[in-house]
Amino acid sequence: MTQLTRTLPLFFGVGIVAIAASVGMASSDTNSLRCDIAEQNQNGMRTITGSVFSPQDVSGEYRFAIRSASNGNSSNISQGGAFSALANEAVSVGQMMINADARYSVDFSIIVGGQTVACTQNGARFT
Repeated sequence: MTQLTRTLPLFFGVGIVAIAASVGMASSDTNSLRCDIAEQNQNGMRTITGSVFSPQDVSGEYRFAIRSASNGNSSNISQGGAFSALANEAVSVGQMMINADARYSVDFSIIVGGQTVACTQNGARFT
């Protein structure tokens, strides 16, 4: 799985900025499934959300984990489970909040059709 580390906020403002990357999926072309990580900063907190988009109905499993450190404190938060996404509709599969000034790393992946997709803000890829 790919791990993303950030020491300074990449996105500012109250709007969610999503960075999407195309990845392959079993039984479809290699540009059909996308997974995204979006950030939103507001009132001293950063919300980090994982989402999935597909041009066809899809179901699978996800793992969404964040490690953060701020002001001498640290935390590890993990979420995971099954998801389903209708064709052409993005679905949120995990969301967490941390201090906006925290250093953090995100580990977000999905499994569809037996293939694992590692999702990052810089792209997504099969592993």
